[in-house]
Amino acid sequence: YNNSIGPEGAQALAEMISENVLPALDQLGGLSLNEHLDVMRLPQELQGASNKDILKFLRERAKDGGGIRMAVAKVVLVGPPWAGKTSMIHCLKTGKFLKDRAMTDGIVVTSLEVSAGDDTIEFLFYDLGGQEAYQTTHQFFLRTRAVFVVVWNPASLEESLTSDRCRVHRYARDVLDSAPEARMLFVTTRKDLGVREIGSEEQAFLAERYEDHFAGYSHVTCTSAKDLNVVQSGLIDTASSLPDMNRKVPQSYKRLRDRLRQLREEENAPLTISREEWNQEAGAAGLSDSDAIEQALELFHLFGDIMRLPSEEREDVVISPERLGDVLSCVITADPEKAKNSRSGLLRHDEINQVWKDYPAHLHRGFLQLLEDSKLAYPLRTAEDGDLGASLILPMLRQSTTRRDAVFRDFRETYPELQAVGTVTLFLSSFPSRLFTQVLFNLWSMTEPDSWSRSACVVVQKAKSSHRGPEEVIAYASVTARQDSSATITLDCFGSSVLVVRALYAIRDAVEVFPGVGIRGFEAPCRAGALERLQLKDIKNLDAGVDAREAPFALDVLHALGLGSDISPQSPSLQKQPSFSEV
Repeated sequence: YNNSIGPEGAQALAEMISENVLPALDQLGGLSLNEHLDVMRLPQELQGASNKDILKFLRERAKDGGGIRMAVAKVVLVGPPWAGKTSMIHCLKTGKFLKDRAMTDGIVVTSLEVSAGDDTIEFLFYDLGGQEAYQTTHQFFLRTRAVFVVVWNPASLEESLTSDRCRVHRYARDVLDSAPEARMLFVTTRKDLGVREIGSEEQAFLAERYEDHFAGYSHVTCTSAKDLNVVQSGLIDTASSLPDMNRKVPQSYKRLRDRLRQLREEENAPLTISREEWNQEAGAAGLSDSDAIEQALELFHLFGDIMRLPSEEREDVVISPERLGDVLSCVITADPEKAKNSRSGLLRHDEINQVWKDYPAHLHRGFLQLLEDSKLAYPLRTAEDGDLGASLILPMLRQSTTRRDAVFRDFRETYPELQAVGTVTLFLSSFPSRLFTQVLFNLWSMTEPDSWSRSACVVVQKAKSSHRGPEEVIAYASVTARQDSSATITLDCFGSSVLVVRALYAIRDAVEVFPGVGIRGFEAPCRAGALERLQLKDIKNLDAGVDAREAPFALDVLHALGLGSDISPQSPSLQKQPSFSEV
């Protein structure tokens, strides 16, 4: 197709189609409707949809007198434990002080509908437990379009707010690492207890440090709603600027969403419904055919209203995704009793019926699959024995520098003949709480037959022959992380540069999980000695600034990190991610 109407004409045509979609129109060429979602007031979740699917959505929306505005904003609260997050939400909703509260165990979701001019906005408050054990599960809720609120008690801070070591910035940085476009409200609590608000200098510091991400600051009491009016106004203003707040959906979507809410609020409400029950509810809400029901299922999943859950014999639909926090907290927890379910970071598959005994048995394998798909768990398998019937729960593994150093030292003493390949240090823009856990997951994932990973070390053994004998280690590496004056990951390797590159691929893939984190530079050895730290501005012209004969390894590192797409790796085997068989 040759579209000659230009960008403005394309936008006008898209708007016209959205307002008067022809019943018989199911194909459209020369125009990509997913490039004009805003003018068509369509959900951003349709960005990757085909014209056919978008036209299907528009026809569904045209029924029952046209579409309806569905303004729902997630509000994600983060901060240290006992900061007052739960009390603030309770007071916003009821106007009353929350007595005898307990520390939040996992995630709690609360709904609140507020007036915003002539319209209403529904806030879904996600109260994330502040304990260290829960930081890794927050990925489910941070990587989303939401208003983020960072809450803390100023009297509890050990470091000044103007210090990079202040833990407030760790929570804020975790938000931005997962949602780089996020806007954040900063709230301090305990005003009623005489705790003073942060000074004007510190407020100015927050505004300058977070720039466009800074949406305001408030100091509140949680014993009455008086001070919370300012917070609510800030929430409304920030939420109004979110994408999709002006979207229009089919009337049937609103009816289906109301029905899902009704199901959630029933006494002894189920966590899930079957796919057949979903089809029945969607049909009763007015969705016309199986294609429309399937599209609604996928969009509601992307909206976050439901979650598709695989299980052994059927597909179930989680109608209360926030309750998955309770599911996860059975194995990822700060509770000593629950922690026994994943003792030493190991979840045994023959015990999952006991671990999740409060949930229907047919969901248990689905929960395990959810953990693995989210890279919170790693299934243990070997080429010889297959599935070992257990999974490592990564957030529950105790990361011991002493243990890693002992493993690495043991290999150096046992295999002195293996020569040092070199040390590579990566300099990162920041270091999210979950990054090193992700690195460990990727190190386990990259292992092949005759290789293994433990305590942040990777070992490659010589391929086994038919006879049994002692294993011969031919390469090994260790990964360490530091978060002091700068965020770094360091890789030490002995025996083969191929192992270095494989590990760098694993580290790079781990960093790319966090959209707000970047690799700013690296250090790597060359024949003349250690290279100076390379910044991204230097890397662009590295082939001109460094003789490849003096730094072949550095250029291979550059290629593995994806920072030098125009620079050919010096080792032919590294044109693609190598296999351990090349060691």
